[in-house]
Amino acid sequence: MRRPFASAKSAALPPVQLGTNGDDDLIGTPLQDIYDLLGGNDHFQAGGGDDFIGGGPGDDWLEGGAGNDKLNGGNGNDRLAGHTGNDTLVGGDGNDVLHGNLGNDVLRGHAGTDFLDGGNGNDRLFGGRGNDQIFGGFGNDKIGAGTGNDVVNAGGGHDVVNGGNGNDRIKGEAGNDLLIGGDGNDIIHANRGQDELRGKGGDDYLDGGNQNDVVDGGTGHDTIFVGYGNDTLAGRAGND
Repeated sequence: MRRPFASAKSAALPPVQLGTNGDDDLIGTPLQDIYDLLGGNDHFQAGGGDDFIGGGPGDDWLEGGAGNDKLNGGNGNDRLAGHTGNDTLVGGDGNDVLHGNLGNDVLRGHAGTDFLDGGNGNDRLFGGRGNDQIFGGFGNDKIGAGTGNDVVNAGGGHDVVNGGNGNDRIKGEAGNDLLIGGDGNDIIHANRGQDELRGKGGDDYLDGGNQNDVVDGGTGHDTIFVGYGNDTLAGRAGND
């Protein structure tokens, strides 16, 4: 038997419960559960406890419960939702939808065109490969968009965003954000807060907005706008 999210502590965990290769609809217990749902388009609703749920192949719908849950969708176009705990959601291959909801969550899209929403809490979100949409939500979030042409909204809080490779659109909100375009022709809007914007490689468009911002275009032919405030600008190589 294989364990979803295998770790060095596996020997102390309860036994793995197996689903079927059909479409399973299961509800967890108030205790810790470990499930490998195997194939099929499965639905699992976790109960209490810190649960480990592996969806396997198929288009699965996995919902966390009251504990700190780890949900792995596996292959397929999956829907994963955390709940009140500090949850880890892994989409796997496929076009996945991940909602962290409450808690300080970790969301990983991996391959495919994914949608990630951290919800409330100080979350870490990683898009992976594909053209992803990522929303940080409320909290001090760290976002790595990965490869692909991604759309990122950092949300409220003091956030750190790295667009990675690709032509990305990055938007900050309230809070003092660090917004990094990475390689590619990126569009970055800081909005409110005392923000730092870095275009890096590519022909970037950077808008610091109002407040006292630091804007560094990086290499490439960049366009830089700033509003009211005492701003620091650096164009570097290229016709800026």
